Amino acid sequence: MMLRRCAATGTLTILLGMALAPAAAAQYPPTSSSGRVTAGRVEPGGCVTFSGDGFEPGTDVTVTDNDTEVRTVQATDTGAFSTSVCPTVLGVHILRGTGTGANGGERTVTAEVTVVESLSATGASNVLPTLGAGATLVALGSGLAYLARRRRRVVLA
Repeated sequence: MMLRRCAATGTLTILLGMALAPAAAAQYPPTSSSGRVTAGRVEPGGCVTFSGDGFEPGTDVTVTDNDTEVRTVQATDTGAFSTSVCPTVLGVHILRGTGTGANGGERTVTAEVTVVESLSATGASNVLPTLGAGATLVALGSGLAYLARRRRRVVLA
């Protein structure tokens, strides 16, 4: 009985996950009313391409990084813009593009990028020291187990 209940719960969880997955996937990438960046995380001095659309064709779009103006670019014939932004300070950066929207009112698109100390440290750079430490601990444990077993045999004899 318990096994059937667990199987039913597992099946229900999987079906619910499959039903909700398309809704979650529909939220990424952001809609055209949002700004976009090519990378969500960069190292200091690393650059991302910040872009957006929905602007009046040919209008000036002012790009800011945490409310500090970076540059002004011109929207294309389709009302889109794209520019490179290279933040240097660690932390979260809110990029904004502000200009005249296609409907004539003000339009602002935003995107977020995080500047992290070093992306290379998150890779495999610390695998070898960790494996070496693990191998040492396994060898030490095996040696101690051997000595304990040998001592037990000497006492019994």
